[in-house]
Amino acid sequence: MPDRVALLEEHAAAVQHELDALLAQQARLAEKLAWYRGELAARQAAEISS
Repeated sequence: MPDRVALLEEHAAAVQHELDALLAQQARLAEKLAWYRGELAARQAAEISS
């Protein structure tokens, strides 16, 4: 039984590592989306005012 616990702990750590990586990618994508949306809004505002 200790071997099974060790195996599950290793698997849990691997899943946590993958989850952390995905969350970091999600955060970076959110930053990029915010930037592009800001640029789009600024360009649209510039078109309206010109």
